[in-house]
Amino acid sequence: MAIRLSGLASGLDTDSIVQELVSAYSTKKTNIEKAQTKLEWTQDAWKDMNSKIYSFYSKSLSTMRFSKSYAQKNSSISNSGVAKVTASNSAVNGTQTLKVSKLATSGYLTGGKVSGKDGAKLTSSSTLGDFAGMSALTDLGSIDISVGDETKTINLSSDMTVSSFVSALKDAGVNASFDAKNQRFFVSATNSGAEYDFDLQANSASGVKALSALGLYAPTTTEKAAYTEAASWTDEKIATMAQADYEGSAYTTESITEELQTELNTLTTELGTLNDSLTYKQAKVDYLSTAIQGSGDTATWAAGYETAEARNAAMQTVIDDLQAQIDALGEGEDATSLENQLKAAKEVQTALSSDTATPASISSLSDTAASAVTQAQEEIATKNARVEEINNLLNDSDALAEYLTTKNQELYDSYVERYTNQRAAAAEALATTADTSEDGPTRIVGEDAVIYLNNAKFTNNTNSFEINGLTIQATGLTGDEAVTITTDTDTEGIYDMVKNFFTEYNTLMKSMDTAYYASSAKGYEPLSDEEKESMTDTQIEKWETKVKDALLRRDNTLGTLSSSMKSLMAGTYSHNGTTISLATLGIKTSGYFSADQEERGLYHIDGDEDDETSSANEDKLRAMIASDPDAVVGLISSLSTKVYNMLSNKMASTSLSSAYTVYNDKQMKTQYSNYTTQISDWEEKIADYEDKYYKQFSAMESALASLNSQQSQLAGLLG
Repeated sequence: MAIRLSGLASGLDTDSIVQELVSAYSTKKTNIEKAQTKLEWTQDAWKDMNSKIYSFYSKSLSTMRFSKSYAQKNSSISNSGVAKVTASNSAVNGTQTLKVSKLATSGYLTGGKVSGKDGAKLTSSSTLGDFAGMSALTDLGSIDISVGDETKTINLSSDMTVSSFVSALKDAGVNASFDAKNQRFFVSATNSGAEYDFDLQANSASGVKALSALGLYAPTTTEKAAYTEAASWTDEKIATMAQADYEGSAYTTESITEELQTELNTLTTELGTLNDSLTYKQAKVDYLSTAIQGSGDTATWAAGYETAEARNAAMQTVIDDLQAQIDALGEGEDATSLENQLKAAKEVQTALSSDTATPASISSLSDTAASAVTQAQEEIATKNARVEEINNLLNDSDALAEYLTTKNQELYDSYVERYTNQRAAAAEALATTADTSEDGPTRIVGEDAVIYLNNAKFTNNTNSFEINGLTIQATGLTGDEAVTITTDTDTEGIYDMVKNFFTEYNTLMKSMDTAYYASSAKGYEPLSDEEKESMTDTQIEKWETKVKDALLRRDNTLGTLSSSMKSLMAGTYSHNGTTISLATLGIKTSGYFSADQEERGLYHIDGDEDDETSSANEDKLRAMIASDPDAVVGLISSLSTKVYNMLSNKMASTSLSSAYTVYNDKQMKTQYSNYTTQISDWEEKIADYEDKYYKQFSAMESALASLNSQQSQLAGLLG
């Protein structure tokens, strides 16, 4: 905006005059701004009201349409100490008998108290070899954890830590922990019932001894039976079982070829990595060897490597040369070998430049590096030999057939060995006496809960049963004496449901009528910024509250909606040849002259102790629910459906309103946008008029200045 200097010649307050001249236009813009602000407040008021209407429509009103919502049942039990019972809407009214003969239990193994060698305390970082009783075992064998149909094997070793053993148990499907304070293992099923119980068995004689040393040898009846059966296996029986397993998993030409090809691919990848690593390791040996003469304690620095600075400089020359070679390679050329040498050179430079570096220390590093080279070369040679062997097998059908025979024999022998070891484990288990002292292990077997409802048997892995609409939570045993479960219609539940519905209806209706019958705010409009400047914050707040409270006053949409809801709720329902209404149930509105306008559409339930208006009246609703619940349900659901359908139609999407909206929100949005355009247009007009007037005053000022100059010159000439 250009700087305007006015009134210099005329002495007039040009700015004030211009503002007065455009004030009529500014007033028009301000009025549009006020109209837009009022529209914005009206939108907010309708959004809030619509939210209340939709909440009532989608929740309480929607639920009350369906008779199944009222089908509430109540169940009681003659002895609450044995079970808790709840009834769903589908439960059958009447009396039933219940016996609880067994409660569900979880499989649990409390390990025996253990100790380390010489009585040392064990921790999670202790190894299994640290346990007392393990020293005599050269092989700890393995154990099987079976949960349901799944069995997992845990291979035990002397260097396995307690923490690793616990993790292996968890991975097998059970809960496990080691209590260092009490020096015991704890193992439990992940859920109650027989289905989730677990079996813990050793696969060898050493495994049985290891279990015993870990305090976990406490075989159940089922496990003892399995041990007894396994101990009786003959060689012929083992051969038969091994043959059955073998036939189900024997290699074929196709499967052994696929396995060999997979192994070949893996070896090829591994050899690539090993060769890259060998390049790095060999370069490290070369660089270290260059720096010294001799070896061991007699080693001396080579010529040019006598000082740390010289060694650093020598290696930097090597590094720079390697980097130059890498940079010179074209795109797509492999730089892996050079990069490995560069990596080795940088590490050697660090070692040689150290203040603590001596010929002897570098000789030691060189020996270590040389050993790593030898180890890598041996590993590469072994893998290369296997690659050659696989290639020969894949290219020679006779050799492959012989290899297939050998692999299948090994597979069969492994099954024989496994069953033989299990037989030995079973014999050892039967010969091992479980520790039954107070410090020994204890085992609880997982069992299902068993109940009898009306003499019919039901089992479950938990103590909770869902049967024909009843939820029974068993908590104790009944013995031979049955208890009774009585189910009937929940009168109080239906009463509360109806009462809550009308509470929500009244809340919504009062909100609607309060807005519709609000006091007039004639003469009150939103304040402009200039008007606010002359008022306090309290005055502004009171003024705006007055306007906002009356935004929906006598609103045609709101009035029509309120009247429609009241009219529908006043409807009747035919039941068994009798016409009933809400008044029949003792649900009525207050008298026209006894209530304020916003209270006249609210319903009161006779006998409702929470309602001062009707608490003293006879309680017809409870009596009606108890005597004829179908009549109550039929009337309320009928009225709710009519109101719901009416609101659905009102909230349908149109060109003026969005879906689930009772007011013309789209129309208001368009109107708001139009106001914005009008305000912008008036701002441009005002700016144009201001420029016009300022130009006119500027021309006047120029003319006056010229006249004043001429008068001064004339006065000078006349002396």
